[in-house]
Amino acid sequence: MVNGIESTTLITTRLSELMHHVPAPDLKQLVALEENGNASLSGDFYMDCNGWWQLITGQKTLPQDKVQRLYVLGIRECRLVGRLRLLTVVPTAATL
Repeated sequence: MVNGIESTTLITTRLSELMHHVPAPDLKQLVALEENGNASLSGDFYMDCNGWWQLITGQKTLPQDKVQRLYVLGIRECRLVGRLRLLTVVPTAATL
């Protein structure tokens, strides 16, 4: 999921640069766009891991492992700033 969010962020940032309302945005505007995301280009993610969903939504406490903790906090930040719009748990039996 982290790799998917990184790829989605890269693609949406590039598309946002193309769709920017100012023909030649300066560096400050582009940095703000990358940090805040673009609400019209947010990503939707579907998963079959209820435990991961609970970590991301804050229903479970953060893991002790520092790397996993950073992943969870990064995904939570994506939700807060609007880069991640929809996060849905799909039952494992319903997946291909």
